[in-house]
Amino acid sequence: MLKLKCCLVFLLTVFAIHAEEMTPPTTNPLPPPSANTLTPTETHEASPISYEGAFMRMLLTLGGLLVLIFLTVWFLRRLGRGRFGGGLSSRSIKILERRTLSPKSVLYLVEIEGKRVVIAESQLEVRRIATLDSLTQED
Repeated sequence: MLKLKCCLVFLLTVFAIHAEEMTPPTTNPLPPPSANTLTPTETHEASPISYEGAFMRMLLTLGGLLVLIFLTVWFLRRLGRGRFGGGLSSRSIKILERRTLSPKSVLYLVEIEGKRVVIAESQLEVRRIATLDSLTQED
């Protein structure tokens, strides 16, 4: 839960900084006209716009978003598998290995309370094949 809060704070901080950078300046680039400073023949040249800086900020923002998307997907996968926190050590049933035999049948090696069991799953049934600790075959 603490990692989730830290990630949310980080995301909000990044978006707040990005929003501040994207706001246009509020100052007027031209000074107010006055009788002493401007004459009708004077013209003001606009300062050139720096596209390089804007392009680099855009690339950095894009890179940051891609990293955040990657971290979010990784975090959600880890959370979905039940390995977040200390939940893995308290389980009494663990799937050690899974092998697909065909599109409709799968073999599982499962550990249940210290005993290893081979289980076959098909479209019609789930059947215990063998217990590996005693190596006895069952139908």
